[in-house]
Amino acid sequence: FKVTSYDIPDNDSCEDATVISTNTLPFSVLESTAGARPDFNMFNELCGAVHSSRGVWYSFIGNGKHTTISYTNSLSKNAQMSLFSGPCNTLVCEWDYGSVGSIDFIPVSGKEYRLLSTGNSFSAVGEYDLTVVQYEPPQNDACSNAVI
Repeated sequence: FKVTSYDIPDNDSCEDATVISTNTLPFSVLESTAGARPDFNMFNELCGAVHSSRGVWYSFIGNGKHTTISYTNSLSKNAQMSLFSGPCNTLVCEWDYGSVGSIDFIPVSGKEYRLLSTGNSFSAVGEYDLTVVQYEPPQNDACSNAVI
């Protein structure tokens, strides 16, 4: 019988999310969900996260630039990355990443976004690598600006 204890991460709750400043991108972190507490109760499952899953939070304010969020983890198919918008008490699911992958999108300027890195069960904890980058779209990205 082995008992292991972990400190509760500083960004364990939505309200204490690690702020990602869009002025200092790219952002990259290798961290762990070990020590995190469950994020939702059984009547409040959101965006792929289940009531018993334990995760950590990140937040950023959209600035209208093309954004890529990449997520890989050591939990294989047991991890979950979810993207929300809005304040913590009224979260809206924007994207359910599932276990691994990335998403490209253009966040609305001034809109508050929140990322949750979690497992798909209480026992699913481990390391993950989160990267957020932004870039300007090419000048000819729109049909009206086609290069002739």
